[in-house]
Amino acid sequence: MSDQPPEEPGGSVERLADHRRRRRPSRVRDVTDSGPPVAARLARAQMLIGPEAPYEPVGFDGKNYWVIGCTKNLHSALPKEIGGSWLDSICGNCDYLRTRYPRMREGKPVNGFVPDNARRDLMNACHELGYWEPTNIRSVGAWLGADGDLILHRGDHLYIRGQVRELGRVGEFVYVPGPPLPMIPKLTQGMRPAQALLDRLETFTFSRGSFDAMLMLGIICVGLVCGALKFRPHCFVVGEIGAGKTALQQLLRAVFGAEGIVDVTDATAAAIWQALRNRSIPIGYDEFEAEADSRKQERILALARQASTGAKLRRGSSGHIGVEFPVVSSFICSSVIAPPLNAADASRFVLFTLDRLIATLNEDGSAPPQRAAFSLDMLGDYGLQLTARLAARWPELRDTVLPTIARTMSDAGYPGRIIDLYGTLIGLCSVALFDDVEQMNLPGRLASYQMQRLLADARAEQVPEYARCLDHLKSYRIERHRPTSTQLGELIHTAANAFMQGAGRKQANFWGDDEIAPDDPESAGRSAQRQLLAFGLRVARIGDENASANIVLQVAHNNQQLAEVFEHTRWRSSPESATGGGWTQALRRAPGATLPAGSVRFRAGFTSRAVNVPIALVLQPGTSPTQGAGLPGDELPDAVTMLH
Repeated sequence: MSDQPPEEPGGSVERLADHRRRRRPSRVRDVTDSGPPVAARLARAQMLIGPEAPYEPVGFDGKNYWVIGCTKNLHSALPKEIGGSWLDSICGNCDYLRTRYPRMREGKPVNGFVPDNARRDLMNACHELGYWEPTNIRSVGAWLGADGDLILHRGDHLYIRGQVRELGRVGEFVYVPGPPLPMIPKLTQGMRPAQALLDRLETFTFSRGSFDAMLMLGIICVGLVCGALKFRPHCFVVGEIGAGKTALQQLLRAVFGAEGIVDVTDATAAAIWQALRNRSIPIGYDEFEAEADSRKQERILALARQASTGAKLRRGSSGHIGVEFPVVSSFICSSVIAPPLNAADASRFVLFTLDRLIATLNEDGSAPPQRAAFSLDMLGDYGLQLTARLAARWPELRDTVLPTIARTMSDAGYPGRIIDLYGTLIGLCSVALFDDVEQMNLPGRLASYQMQRLLADARAEQVPEYARCLDHLKSYRIERHRPTSTQLGELIHTAANAFMQGAGRKQANFWGDDEIAPDDPESAGRSAQRQLLAFGLRVARIGDENASANIVLQVAHNNQQLAEVFEHTRWRSSPESATGGGWTQALRRAPGATLPAGSVRFRAGFTSRAVNVPIALVLQPGTSPTQGAGLPGDELPDAVTMLH
């Protein structure tokens, strides 16, 4: 007979009451931010493995079991992989397995444990918690809890409501270890980190002086809590060589800490979101220069655009399994020339300009005093103190300051995206600098000259999509390789002018739906109309009267020449398009745009569905919300005034 103990003697596994009495006291697990369903499932799962277990079940995705080990790292395993060695690895230096699942021999515990029993309890606990996949993983940075709390992940611990908590599962999210960050200090009465940082920022030669320094302080605040914000503003710092762009990036690295920012140059979008590794920390991109081949920059800008409102990027892997990356970071870019920004990107970036200092002699011939050398002293401490202040005042920022700013700006008629961009910066600056709402003087701050000028510029850039599409159409030259050739906008103006001067009544056959008459060299309107027809465009009257309200520009859904006009733009089309080009979608949203009942004949043998755009809207120069036109419900100016 073998003297080796059996792996699992039948009926000999005994869990005695005295073993239970000798177990360590149960550890209360943090279920903050957990709703009742999550908390109830956690409690039932805890009963299966015992409250003293050094690991914590997370869930089952149909293939892998997910467990938080004793080091708070997340582990996954197939059922066949959950053996004695794997269980030992997630327990670490702990006797839990040998105490709860002792291997018995002749009714007495011997060295070792029964892995089958431990595996069964762990798998049942994962099943109790239900389906879970590794998409709700959070690492270093600031995060928003389900109850609206600010959760600061400091690498080896969490900081919530002024208390240090251990890593692990909080609600539906698992907070895994990351590069450790310094502890958040306790606030003291005389601590003013925001003012100290503002003084440092004012040593830079921003084009708008102290106002820009304050906005940059807001950008720093955004970087400290970016993952918890509903909207994350980004910024571009531009200036000549030697203006201080790199020095400003050094300041940011000192404030955020080496592990609190992803510092890159000449990186791709994939490299950036892979470097984040489930972290919500800012991106410092130095030398983000405009290039002839802009595809790399466009991908990074697209990533920043998604990060503003929060994105989860899903990418395939070599194992044919989708991998998901959360991107909730703020981008702080610097360059000599910023790449061109479309309307969507421009509404997410604040542009800062650093003026280059030019040394000139004083009137007496002496040299001017040199600017003091920039100092990085204490910046790391200021960053920690500012983080502590934002964490302490988070409820006030969330419940009072940001709603007040949003309401004030909305009453003033500003669009939502401008409110998101500048309201967030002003709100963070206010809670960082001042102790109460009265000191903040939010209405006065928003009504300041510099703020009003900045908001007016931002509002002017909020041009509707249909207006940008029309501007591109009108600026296109009929002979694209001859820069002095006629633009389509000129032809539209000429044809519309003929209508408004009465030519439409005299030549009803031409302007109506009947067959087009031969060319008349004396009629500029007739010549312009015939050239427009070749591009799938047509000035027409849709009512009995010749009033401007009845004059429209008819734009074909499908036309080869129009496809060339919008080639390489976001309003492009394809030969197989059955619903019209991208320009059709944009122009349909124009105020007063209508769709004809049937097809429209543009030239002999060619008909197409079309969209009718009011001629006054087409002729109006620089359509934008600031001019009171182009918004639903706004009255359009009479076309006659546009023609003259």
